[in-house]
Amino acid sequence: MLYLVYLTKEKAILGRKYGEALRITMSVLVELGEMCGAGRMIEVQHVHIDAASYATIHDSGLRFREKLAYTQGQDP
Repeated sequence: MLYLVYLTKEKAILGRKYGEALRITMSVLVELGEMCGAGRMIEVQHVHIDAASYATIHDSGLRFREKLAYTQGQDP
């Protein structure tokens, strides 16, 4: 199994330095990267998540968005 090479900021995000919402988001990205065999993360400037409709995200996507919204207001 390959493991992603983490940058300093990614480690801080996973360590909850930037709050729970970012930790959850980064953990999802790490899992996806490992599933796809990625060797490292790359920096991006903009992203889009297609979650505009319940028809595309269903119950699990709705729960994920609610959790992110709830944790976003919490202090790191």
